[in-house]
Amino acid sequence: MKKLIALLFTLHVLMAYSSAQSYIEPIIGYQLDLKKDNKFKQFNAGLQYSIALGKSHELFLMCLNSFSTPYHGTDSSFAINPSLPLVQIVKKDIRVKALAFAVGQRFTLKTIGTNNTFFFLLLTGLKIETASVTYTYNKNDYTILNPDVTRKRTGFYMGFGLEYVRTLPFGRMFANIHIDTPPFGKGNVYPSSFSFMTPLSMNIGYSIKLKKTSYEKK
Repeated sequence: MKKLIALLFTLHVLMAYSSAQSYIEPIIGYQLDLKKDNKFKQFNAGLQYSIALGKSHELFLMCLNSFSTPYHGTDSSFAINPSLPLVQIVKKDIRVKALAFAVGQRFTLKTIGTNNTFFFLLLTGLKIETASVTYTYNKNDYTILNPDVTRKRTGFYMGFGLEYVRTLPFGRMFANIHIDTPPFGKGNVYPSSFSFMTPLSMNIGYSIKLKKTSYEKK
């Protein structure tokens, strides 16, 4: 973790003193899990710092916070007291949140006119993902066999996708879609009905210019 923070800080310093065009980019979006056994969904909010390395290549640092929408499920609980019904269905809520720090790259695929550009996106970074599990039931008289438990994983991840950018007089609007891997790490030997997300992320954002390129200053 400390090494990644040091790397991101070094890149930020290099970008700050660069003569290339740079942007601050607030982003918001939505993402859903592609795995068949998962039904998790999240809202995204984050910030990017982007720098143009050339006419067809940009590098950016991204911090993205993903807020969970609850997934409602059920499990079976079994009576401890023999005078009660043997089985009772209980409510289960799972909330998955994530915080990602990534180094991303934009590669130009196609330019239409002077204001419309399509990019290929490539992401590599660190993700902290937590799946919180809560049950609602009579804990005094019933028990759950092999219940789902809260899980957390911190690991590197990768992603790729496409982005459309529209250049405006005072900045840029963009929309992208990308697929990310779950955070890499050791598996959990405890049995669980869910796994970490493989999100399909859809975001929109705005690029605010911080520095003009040399040809714009002339």
